[in-house]
Amino acid sequence: MSGTRHWWLVAGGNQLALHFDDAVKIHCQDVMAKNLSIPANTHGVALHACGDLHRQLLKRGTAAALPRLSFSPCCYHLTADGSHQALSTRTAAYENRLAPDRNDLRLAVRETVTAAARVREQTRLLNQWRLGFDGLQRALRGVDQYLPVPSYSPRLIQRGFPAFCHWAGSKKQLQVPEGTDFDRWFAYGMQRYREVRRYELIRHLFRRPLELWLVLDYAVFLEEQGYQVRLGRFCSRSLTPRNLLLDAVKVCGTPNARRTCSPGAIA
Repeated sequence: MSGTRHWWLVAGGNQLALHFDDAVKIHCQDVMAKNLSIPANTHGVALHACGDLHRQLLKRGTAAALPRLSFSPCCYHLTADGSHQALSTRTAAYENRLAPDRNDLRLAVRETVTAAARVREQTRLLNQWRLGFDGLQRALRGVDQYLPVPSYSPRLIQRGFPAFCHWAGSKKQLQVPEGTDFDRWFAYGMQRYREVRRYELIRHLFRRPLELWLVLDYAVFLEEQGYQVRLGRFCSRSLTPRNLLLDAVKVCGTPNARRTCSPGAIA
């Protein structure tokens, strides 16, 4: 995101806060910066913070003993770590039984309920084209191995499947010969897409349980750091499937006389 875009977002947010007379002041800040300093008595809030962004809030926020942390995690696979690293000690003790890699973590957010019908149709067609080209490139190279290609703009769909194959081939220095039977490979892509969809139905049974396992690890970690934690949903799934919210309040005092460290106690 460009600096100009950042400026407009910050300025727009401050204008809204002023309009509604909210005691909020927005600043532009790289939250991944190593020298990040979090002011004391701050209520850390993050909506749909992706991967390392929400994990950074968890680690930095608990290290600074912030009185309250409220966040909605998203895109668990967006991490600099090669594999998933549990945060809580209790989860880490059992993680060797379930060690999801980055591709597994991506499964947790592979769900679309808010996209327009036109977007869903474009996505379906492009997936069919990719699978059709995959069959074609295997035949041309004589290598039975998947060959990933970059993203293809939906704006180019009107050019058709043959143009997509030539484009994908050029990205991988693969010459698509004249006279290629594109109808055959398009039909192949449609058939493969139907097969992949059937396989995904089984995998997607584990999508929400996997996300809950990840988020419960965060909840246990927060409890280990002395927080009282509530896990719930802040909106309906039809608005966004990433509707989980963790709300944690720092607990002070002795075990026999515990109290929240901030007035914003969990109801």
